[in-house]
Amino acid sequence: MVPDPSKLLEIAQIENLLVGFYDTPEKDSFASFTEAGHCIFSGYQGWMKGESSCLSEQTAGNYGCPGAGYWNCNLSTVPQEMVAHYLAVDEGLKKSPGLNTATPQPQTLL
Repeated sequence: MVPDPSKLLEIAQIENLLVGFYDTPEKDSFASFTEAGHCIFSGYQGWMKGESSCLSEQTAGNYGCPGAGYWNCNLSTVPQEMVAHYLAVDEGLKKSPGLNTATPQPQTLL
């Protein structure tokens, strides 16, 4: 059975295509690929046209945003403190760099 999100999308009034992340050694079935840009989300326009972005241990450094490699591939291309400073000071996404450096705690699902 193939999942059909159409009812959920209708209720939530979502009109954009869904974006998914897959962990697979076989990337050819996801072709064609949009070019890597300054951030993993720079591929959004390509995604809306049905293209894919490929992020792997080999390509994670191609993105200017180290967050994609860190959170999706567990790769650190720059120190976490530099990323935290960038997100807080340059991007303004957090009140202070310290809020970006907290280590996430694993959640226990019951």
